[in-house]
Amino acid sequence: LAQGNDLLDECDKVLRGLVAKIGLDETQKLLNRIRQEGFDESCDLHTEPGGIVTRPGALQGHGRPRDGDAQSQSRQECVASVHAGPLPARGPRPPGAPARQVFTPTGRPRQVQGKPQGADFGPSEGPCAEARREAKVRRQTQFFASLPDGEFSEAEGAVRAAVYDFLGGWSASRPPTLTDMYCEEHYRQAICALLPQGCGVGFKDWVDRRIGGEFELRPSEQGIFVIQRVGELVFPPGEEEAKRRSREGACAAKRRRQR
Repeated sequence: LAQGNDLLDECDKVLRGLVAKIGLDETQKLLNRIRQEGFDESCDLHTEPGGIVTRPGALQGHGRPRDGDAQSQSRQECVASVHAGPLPARGPRPPGAPARQVFTPTGRPRQVQGKPQGADFGPSEGPCAEARREAKVRRQTQFFASLPDGEFSEAEGAVRAAVYDFLGGWSASRPPTLTDMYCEEHYRQAICALLPQGCGVGFKDWVDRRIGGEFELRPSEQGIFVIQRVGELVFPPGEEEAKRRSREGACAAKRRRQR
Protein backbone atom coordinates (compact mmCIF):
# COMPACT_ATOMS: atom_id res chain seq x y z
CA LEU A 1 0.00 0.00 0.00
CA ALA A 2 2.85 2.37 0.83
CA GLN A 3 4.51 1.66 -2.53
CA GLY A 4 1.19 2.35 -4.24
CA ASN A 5 0.89 5.72 -2.50
CA ASP A 6 4.46 6.60 -3.45
CA LEU A 7 3.67 5.74 -7.07
CA LEU A 8 0.57 7.94 -7.02
CA ASP A 9 2.56 10.84 -5.56
CA GLU A 10 5.22 10.38 -8.22
CA CYS A 11 2.59 10.41 -10.98
CA ASP A 12 1.00 13.52 -9.52
CA LYS A 13 4.36 15.33 -9.51
CA VAL A 14 5.00 14.38 -13.13
CA LEU A 15 1.55 15.52 -14.24
CA ARG A 16 1.85 18.83 -12.42
CA GLY A 17 5.22 19.38 -14.03
CA LEU A 18 3.73 18.65 -17.46
CA VAL A 19 0.92 21.12 -16.88
CA ALA A 20 3.41 23.80 -15.86
CA LYS A 21 5.55 23.19 -18.95
CA ILE A 22 3.12 22.50 -21.81
CA GLY A 23 -0.21 23.65 -20.40
CA LEU A 24 -3.43 21.98 -19.30
CA ASP A 25 -4.92 21.43 -22.75
CA GLU A 26 -1.77 19.87 -24.21
CA THR A 27 -1.38 17.63 -21.16
CA GLN A 28 -4.91 16.32 -21.53
CA LYS A 29 -4.33 15.69 -25.25
CA LEU A 30 -1.13 13.84 -24.41
CA LEU A 31 -2.87 11.62 -21.87
CA ASN A 32 -5.68 10.87 -24.31
CA ARG A 33 -3.17 9.82 -26.98
CA ILE A 34 -1.32 7.61 -24.51
CA ARG A 35 -4.53 5.87 -23.47
CA GLN A 36 -5.56 5.42 -27.11
CA GLU A 37 -2.17 3.92 -28.02
CA GLY A 38 -2.46 1.49 -25.12
CA PHE A 39 -5.87 0.46 -26.38
CA ASP A 40 -4.57 0.02 -29.94
CA GLU A 41 -1.64 -2.08 -28.76
CA SER A 42 -3.93 -4.40 -26.81
CA CYS A 43 -6.06 -4.84 -29.93
CA ASP A 44 -3.04 -5.52 -32.19
CA LEU A 45 -1.70 -8.37 -30.08
CA HIS A 46 -2.48 -11.92 -31.17
CA THR A 47 -1.34 -15.35 -30.13
CA GLU A 48 1.09 -17.28 -32.33
CA PRO A 49 1.55 -21.02 -32.23
CA GLY A 50 3.26 -21.97 -29.02
CA GLY A 51 1.41 -19.40 -26.96
CA ILE A 52 3.67 -16.44 -27.90
CA VAL A 53 1.83 -13.12 -27.98
CA THR A 54 3.20 -10.77 -30.65
CA ARG A 55 2.22 -7.91 -32.92
CA PRO A 56 1.62 -8.40 -36.62
CA GLY A 57 4.84 -7.89 -38.59
CA ALA A 58 7.10 -8.35 -35.58
CA LEU A 59 8.01 -12.03 -36.07
CA GLN A 60 11.45 -13.51 -36.88
CA GLY A 61 13.37 -10.26 -36.80
CA HIS A 62 11.07 -8.53 -39.24
CA GLY A 63 9.88 -5.97 -36.69
CA ARG A 64 8.68 -2.70 -38.21
CA PRO A 65 8.47 0.45 -36.08
CA ARG A 66 5.00 1.86 -35.85
CA ASP A 67 4.23 5.37 -37.06
CA GLY A 68 3.65 6.66 -33.56
CA ASP A 69 6.89 5.25 -32.04
CA ALA A 70 8.88 8.41 -32.78
CA GLN A 71 6.18 10.55 -31.24
CA SER A 72 5.98 8.23 -28.23
CA GLN A 73 9.73 8.49 -27.75
CA SER A 74 9.64 12.31 -27.90
CA ARG A 75 6.81 12.37 -25.38
CA GLN A 76 8.77 10.08 -23.07
CA GLU A 77 11.77 12.40 -23.33
CA CYS A 78 9.52 15.37 -22.52
CA VAL A 79 8.14 13.60 -19.46
CA ALA A 80 11.64 12.67 -18.33
CA SER A 81 12.91 16.25 -18.69
CA VAL A 82 9.98 17.59 -16.70
CA HIS A 83 10.44 14.98 -13.99
CA ALA A 84 14.14 15.79 -13.72
CA GLY A 85 13.56 19.55 -13.41
CA PRO A 86 12.35 21.39 -10.30
CA LEU A 87 8.64 21.54 -9.62
CA PRO A 88 6.97 24.95 -9.94
CA ALA A 89 6.52 26.85 -6.72
CA ARG A 90 3.00 26.89 -5.37
CA GLY A 91 2.46 30.29 -3.79
CA PRO A 92 -0.63 31.58 -2.00
CA ARG A 93 -3.71 32.23 -4.12
CA PRO A 94 -5.05 35.79 -4.19
CA PRO A 95 -8.45 36.48 -2.57
CA GLY A 96 -11.34 35.53 -4.82
CA ALA A 97 -9.27 33.18 -6.97
CA PRO A 98 -11.06 29.98 -8.05
CA ALA A 99 -10.24 26.72 -6.33
CA ARG A 100 -7.07 25.17 -7.72
CA GLN A 101 -7.17 21.90 -9.65
CA VAL A 102 -5.24 18.79 -8.63
CA PHE A 103 -4.56 16.23 -11.35
CA THR A 104 -5.03 12.60 -10.42
CA PRO A 105 -2.89 9.83 -11.99
CA THR A 106 -5.66 9.28 -14.54
CA GLY A 107 -5.26 12.83 -15.80
CA ARG A 108 -8.69 13.96 -14.66
CA PRO A 109 -8.76 17.29 -12.78
CA ARG A 110 -10.25 17.33 -9.32
CA GLN A 111 -11.39 20.51 -7.59
CA VAL A 112 -9.95 21.11 -4.14
CA GLN A 113 -12.72 21.34 -1.58
CA GLY A 114 -13.22 24.50 0.48
CA LYS A 115 -14.10 28.14 -0.10
CA PRO A 116 -11.70 30.38 -2.04
CA GLN A 117 -9.82 32.92 -0.01
CA GLY A 118 -11.87 36.07 0.53
CA ALA A 119 -15.18 34.37 -0.32
CA ASP A 120 -16.71 35.29 3.03
CA PHE A 121 -16.51 39.02 2.29
CA GLY A 122 -18.51 40.90 -0.32
CA PRO A 123 -17.08 43.62 -2.59
CA SER A 124 -17.80 46.38 -0.04
CA GLU A 125 -17.60 44.45 3.24
CA GLY A 126 -14.78 43.16 5.36
CA PRO A 127 -12.01 44.63 7.50
CA CYS A 128 -10.77 46.99 4.78
CA ALA A 129 -14.19 48.58 4.24
CA GLU A 130 -14.69 48.99 7.98
CA ALA A 131 -11.27 50.60 8.31
CA ARG A 132 -12.09 53.05 5.50
CA ARG A 133 -15.35 54.05 7.19
CA GLU A 134 -13.58 54.62 10.50
CA ALA A 135 -10.88 56.69 8.79
CA LYS A 136 -13.53 58.84 7.10
CA VAL A 137 -15.27 59.50 10.42
CA ARG A 138 -11.93 60.53 11.95
CA ARG A 139 -11.24 62.94 9.08
CA GLN A 140 -14.71 64.50 9.43
CA THR A 141 -14.24 64.94 13.17
CA GLN A 142 -10.84 66.54 12.67
CA PHE A 143 -12.17 68.86 9.96
CA PHE A 144 -15.06 70.25 12.00
CA ALA A 145 -12.86 70.49 15.10
CA SER A 146 -10.48 72.75 13.15
CA LEU A 147 -13.24 75.30 12.39
CA PRO A 148 -13.75 78.24 14.76
CA ASP A 149 -16.68 78.28 17.17
CA GLY A 150 -19.26 81.08 16.91
CA GLU A 151 -17.88 82.46 13.65
CA PHE A 152 -16.95 81.44 10.13
CA SER A 153 -13.46 80.93 8.80
CA GLU A 154 -12.37 82.88 5.75
CA ALA A 155 -13.05 79.94 3.43
CA GLU A 156 -16.46 79.37 5.02
CA GLY A 157 -17.39 83.02 4.62
CA ALA A 158 -16.49 82.86 0.93
CA VAL A 159 -18.71 79.81 0.35
CA ARG A 160 -21.59 81.31 2.34
CA ALA A 161 -21.40 84.50 0.29
CA ALA A 162 -21.25 82.40 -2.90
CA VAL A 163 -24.48 80.61 -1.97
CA TYR A 164 -26.25 83.92 -1.34
CA ASP A 165 -24.95 85.30 -4.62
CA PHE A 166 -25.96 82.18 -6.55
CA LEU A 167 -29.53 82.11 -5.23
CA GLY A 168 -29.91 85.86 -5.65
CA GLY A 169 -28.92 85.68 -9.31
CA TRP A 170 -31.02 82.64 -10.21
CA SER A 171 -33.64 83.56 -12.82
CA ALA A 172 -34.65 80.25 -14.41
CA SER A 173 -38.19 78.94 -14.04
CA ARG A 174 -37.03 75.73 -12.40
CA PRO A 175 -35.51 75.49 -8.91
CA PRO A 176 -31.73 75.84 -8.59
CA THR A 177 -29.75 72.69 -7.92
CA LEU A 178 -26.34 71.97 -6.51
CA THR A 179 -25.27 70.83 -9.97
CA ASP A 180 -26.11 74.29 -11.35
CA MET A 181 -23.94 75.88 -8.70
CA TYR A 182 -21.03 73.56 -9.46
CA CYS A 183 -21.21 74.53 -13.13
CA GLU A 184 -20.07 78.06 -12.21
CA GLU A 185 -16.28 78.12 -12.00
CA HIS A 186 -15.92 80.70 -9.21
CA TYR A 187 -18.50 78.94 -7.04
CA ARG A 188 -16.82 75.59 -7.56
CA GLN A 189 -13.41 77.02 -6.69
CA ALA A 190 -14.74 78.48 -3.44
CA ILE A 191 -16.24 75.13 -2.42
CA CYS A 192 -13.08 73.18 -3.32
CA ALA A 193 -10.96 75.63 -1.31
CA LEU A 194 -13.10 74.94 1.76
CA LEU A 195 -13.57 71.21 1.19
CA PRO A 196 -10.43 69.82 -0.47
CA GLN A 197 -10.31 66.28 -1.72
CA GLY A 198 -9.62 63.83 1.08
CA CYS A 199 -11.10 65.92 3.89
CA GLY A 200 -13.95 63.43 4.23
CA VAL A 201 -16.67 66.12 4.36
CA GLY A 202 -19.22 66.70 1.62
CA PHE A 203 -20.89 70.00 0.79
CA LYS A 204 -24.22 68.86 2.22
CA ASP A 205 -22.53 67.82 5.49
CA TRP A 206 -20.95 71.24 5.80
CA VAL A 207 -24.22 73.05 5.00
CA ASP A 208 -26.14 71.03 7.58
CA ARG A 209 -23.52 71.57 10.29
CA ARG A 210 -22.50 75.19 9.69
CA ILE A 211 -25.21 77.11 7.80
CA GLY A 212 -28.18 74.81 8.25
CA GLY A 213 -30.22 77.65 9.74
CA GLU A 214 -29.96 79.64 6.50
CA PHE A 215 -29.83 77.14 3.66
CA GLU A 216 -30.82 73.55 3.06
CA LEU A 217 -30.24 70.91 0.41
CA ARG A 218 -33.28 68.81 -0.39
CA PRO A 219 -33.07 65.69 -2.61
CA SER A 220 -35.46 65.45 -5.54
CA GLU A 221 -36.99 62.45 -7.25
CA GLN A 222 -34.26 62.64 -9.91
CA GLY A 223 -31.55 62.12 -7.28
CA ILE A 224 -30.16 65.69 -7.42
CA PHE A 225 -30.14 68.24 -4.60
CA VAL A 226 -32.22 71.40 -4.75
CA ILE A 227 -30.53 74.25 -2.88
CA GLN A 228 -32.83 76.80 -1.24
CA ARG A 229 -33.25 79.11 1.72
CA VAL A 230 -34.74 77.58 4.84
CA GLY A 231 -38.53 77.80 4.82
CA GLU A 232 -38.74 78.61 1.13
CA LEU A 233 -41.30 76.51 -0.75
CA VAL A 234 -39.53 75.25 -3.84
CA PHE A 235 -40.76 72.34 -5.92
CA PRO A 236 -37.98 70.05 -7.14
CA PRO A 237 -37.43 69.79 -10.92
CA GLY A 238 -40.42 68.02 -12.44
CA GLU A 239 -42.76 68.50 -9.50
CA GLU A 240 -43.67 72.07 -10.45
CA GLU A 241 -44.74 70.97 -13.94
CA ALA A 242 -46.72 68.09 -12.44
CA LYS A 243 -48.52 70.49 -10.10
CA ARG A 244 -49.40 72.80 -13.00
CA ARG A 245 -50.80 69.94 -15.10
CA SER A 246 -52.80 68.70 -12.12
CA ARG A 247 -54.38 72.12 -11.65
CA GLU A 248 -55.21 72.38 -15.35
CA GLY A 249 -56.78 68.91 -15.32
CA ALA A 250 -58.90 69.76 -12.28
CA CYS A 251 -60.15 72.96 -13.94
CA ALA A 252 -61.05 71.10 -17.14
CA ALA A 253 -62.97 68.45 -15.20
CA LYS A 254 -64.85 71.14 -13.31
CA ARG A 255 -65.87 72.87 -16.55
CA ARG A 256 -67.13 69.57 -17.99
CA ARG A 257 -69.28 68.96 -14.93
CA GLN A 258 -70.83 72.43 -15.19
CA ARG A 259 -72.01 71.93 -18.77
